[in-house]
Formats: sequence, structure tokens, C-alpha cells
Amino acid sequence: PQMIGWELWEMGLNPKEGKRLVTMGLIRVVYHSNKFTYYMIDRDAVIDFKERLNKNVTPSPSLFDDILGYDDLKTTILNMLEKDRNTGLLMVGPPASAKSMFLTALEKLGNSIYITMSQTTKVGLNELILNEQPAILLLDELDKASRRDYTTLLSLMQTGIVQKTVSGNHISEVVKTKVFAASNSSKSIPPEILSRFVVFYLPEYEPEELRNVGLHMLRNYPEDVARDIVDNSLLAGIIKDPRDFMKVTDVMKGQSHDDVKMAIDVIKKYQPRN
Repeated sequence: PQMIGWELWEMGLNPKEGKRLVTMGLIRVVYHSNKFTYYMIDRDAVIDFKERLNKNVTPSPSLFDDILGYDDLKTTILNMLEKDRNTGLLMVGPPASAKSMFLTALEKLGNSIYITMSQTTKVGLNELILNEQPAILLLDELDKASRRDYTTLLSLMQTGIVQKTVSGNHISEVVKTKVFAASNSSKSIPPEILSRFVVFYLPEYEPEELRNVGLHMLRNYPEDVARDIVDNSLLAGIIKDPRDFMKVTDVMKGQSHDDVKMAIDVIKKYQPRN
């Protein structure tokens, strides 16, 4: 057997622990018969899992350095991260607000996963949660979730239990995680889901506020270059989200006015027309 693998008891695991590690991809079945099932450790998966757990990012106000204002909301999120239980916070607002920037900042924390709910139809939220076992679950576009994913989320936030079916076997796990979500609207979100969240409605940035946010995000650039990017991007109407200011810098060749103009022009040219 040592040449093939090990039984769960030889690895110091009970059947429930073994199923969980198989679901997470950390061990795999290498031999199965009517009498024996042998397992091997997937070393690459274990190394990847340890790296994700050991991200050295501590929750602190500096986590939100790219977000201007919202100091009370930043404090609220940090307080929720310290709670030793499942909690949930939902940010609702238009694209030109900071809700997605909060999720992006939280993604820097160890053992977190970022999921766009409109793209989970094939895999399913339950499988993603059971495979990743996240301490922090970040859900964008919550209003576009499927009924199946809403059911998974409701069970997670009510009881901590997540279920899936593998080869006809039902797997149930208690998952301890904090949920932070974002949505453009709350109208299509079932009321039983909304009731599980602390909900914050974020207003769209006013034009002058958006300008200040852009200058803040580009604070590492020379002041004249940052003003050039922000003012001309707003004038061209290409800013749908504060992070769009950084997208201009992604396609700039240099930092001259011509470089800024060329980047803005090409982005505007290939944006969808109404």
C-alpha cells in the first residue's frame, strides 16, 4: 500500500475530514476497490493552498488607501473583519461609486476569493466555496446571481452550511467566512438574502468628488500629469468607474500630454456606442 497511497486512518483522518480534503483538492484517490481506498497528497495543491493562507496582509486602514473618503464605512468593515463569526455587508450603488474598489482592496487579504456572480452559472457558488474554503468571500454583481446561488448563500449566512453532490454523495460542510458583496441595485435581490446583510447604499460621486478621487488614485504620478489624465478623461466621458483613471495609465506609452491624449483617444474610440 505504501507504494500506492495511504488509507485515511493511516493519514490520521476520519472519513469526513478525508472528503473535505478531497473536495478542496489537497488529496486525491489513487486506488479504490470494494475493500480499500488509498489516497495521495497533491503536493502542488498543498503548496498553493499554504501560499494563499500565508499572505502577509493585515487588516488596517491602509488597506483602503486608494479609496477617498468613506472613513466611517472603512471603520465598519475593519470592525466586521475582527468578529469571530459569519457576518455580511452589502454595498449598493451605481458604477461610479466606491463599492467595487472596497472589494478589490479586501481581495488583498489572505484566504479571500473574489467572485463575479454573473459568471458562476457553470460551476456554482457552493462548489467554489467548498473548494476554496475562504475566510473572506467577495461577491460582485450580487443582483445577477442565480436562484441556486442565492440558496447556497442563504444557507451559508444562516447556518454556515454549504452542500454539494459528488457522484451521488451529498457533501455538507460548515464554512466559517465573512461575506462582502456589491450590487448596482437591490431590487432583484430576494428579501431573505437582503435580510442577512448589513446594507449600505453608496451614492454616485459628484463630478468634483470624482475628480478628487482620480487625483488621489494617481498621487504617485507628477501632479501635472495626474491633472492632465483626470481632467481630459472626464472631459472625454470615458470614466464609468473611478478605476478607469488607472486604465488610462495602463495604455500610456509615456507621461507627456501627447501620450495622455493618445491613450484617452484610443479608449474612447473603442468604447461601445449608445
